[in-house]
Order: sequence, then structure tokens, then C-alpha cells
Amino acid sequence: MTFKETEYPEILKQLNNFAKEKFPINEIVKQTYRLYQKVPIYPGIVSTCVANILQNVKPESLKVGDVVIIEMNKSFYEGQVNKIKKSYIELKNVKVLQYKKSARLRLKNNKIKKVTKDTLAALWPSLNFEKEK
Repeated sequence: MTFKETEYPEILKQLNNFAKEKFPINEIVKQTYRLYQKVPIYPGIVSTCVANILQNVKPESLKVGDVVIIEMNKSFYEGQVNKIKKSYIELKNVKVLQYKKSARLRLKNNKIKKVTKDTLAALWPSLNFEKEK
């Protein structure tokens, strides 16, 4: 049996689908890893659980301490419920992800990390089977 014949690729596919839907996947990846640690020899069970990590809920079902992702005004807010009132919710440790068509940012004093797409070719050229163009 090869890796491709196992159920691990399905887990990666599901994570990729969350990313395509533009969800902030940080917490989803953490929960996926936590699931994998609990049942490492059953990737099919992990895969089934990953598909159900995000649940649509009614505001009245939330409790302090829950981790939520809220989509509002084309932005995503990820955080832990700190306080619940009748008309609002307060989150702590909040991450905000907002999508724009473009942005102009200052380069000075910023940490910049580049996502590389040719890591396999750089680290393991003998395993890079893509044709050079």
C-alpha cells in the first residue's frame, strides 16, 4: 500500500477545501492535529471528524470559552468567546482575516515571509517530476 492509497490525502483535501472557502484555517489545523494525536492509526476517523470541525450554531448555544469563526462584512473573526450579552459577543485572542482585491503596504520595518512553491524541487530535485518549462 502506498501513501496515496491511505486516507491521509483526504485529510489534506479537506484542509485545502477550508482554505479555498477562505476560512482562517489556523484553528482547523490545530484541531485536525489534535484529532490525529488521539487516533493516529485511523486516518479515516480523523478525516470524518475534520469534515465536521466547523458547525453552524445559533448564538444562544455559545458558551464562554468556545472558539468561533464569525463571518461578517466580508471579514472573518476567529477567537475565543469571552463574554456573551443579548446583543453582542466579545471575543479574546482575536484574529481578523479580511479579503481585498489589492492593498498597498509599507515595506519598512515589516517582517515579510514568502510562500515558496518550489520547495520540493529545491530540497529533493530527484523527486520533482514536473517538467521544466
